[in-house]
Amino acid sequence: MPASLYLALAYLKPKRSVLSVVNVLAVMGTMLAVATLLVVMSVMNGFDVMWREKFLSFYPHVTVYSFMDELEEEDPLFGQVAALDSVETVAPFIENLIVAQNGDRIHTPVIRGIDPEHDFLYRKLKADEENTLFSGSFALDDEQCLIGRDLAVKLDLRVGDTFTAFSPATFAREQEIVLPEELKVVGIFQVGMWQIDQGFVVCNLDTAR
Repeated sequence: MPASLYLALAYLKPKRSVLSVVNVLAVMGTMLAVATLLVVMSVMNGFDVMWREKFLSFYPHVTVYSFMDELEEEDPLFGQVAALDSVETVAPFIENLIVAQNGDRIHTPVIRGIDPEHDFLYRKLKADEENTLFSGSFALDDEQCLIGRDLAVKLDLRVGDTFTAFSPATFAREQEIVLPEELKVVGIFQVGMWQIDQGFVVCNLDTAR
């Protein structure tokens, strides 16, 4: 018999009694500590999976930017990326900060212009419409947009309302003034992450331009 096993059995079964209070407390304490560790690890793993799914429901796995010139929709780079293994789809987008105003309520969300026919994340939101659509619809025509649920609360907006969108880039132009756009809310989405639900406006590419 191994020495370690012999010593363990010898101390677990004292000579004077069948059980020892110290041994019972030691075993129960170890069991409780291990059980607590397993529960905590399981809960944290569950949170990690949940937040990863929510985050990737709105953000692509890979984003490609051009440091020199703007990428046009017909750029050959789109085809080169799409030809790579494991790439499901490639879609252009425009993303920039705006100032959104409704009456005396002002907030600074990010506007994302997408191609509804090819944007994978937009199609993913529509596929899970039962959980991601709070009210309205996912239709995206010109001058229409989707906003997050928390952003709708901040700006006091409902489906069918309009708000004024200012582009900060407008103020950098010295000889040209671009008037703000009036965007109509056709849908309110929710993905379960406050940073997304209060920080994004989604519209089509033409409206974003």
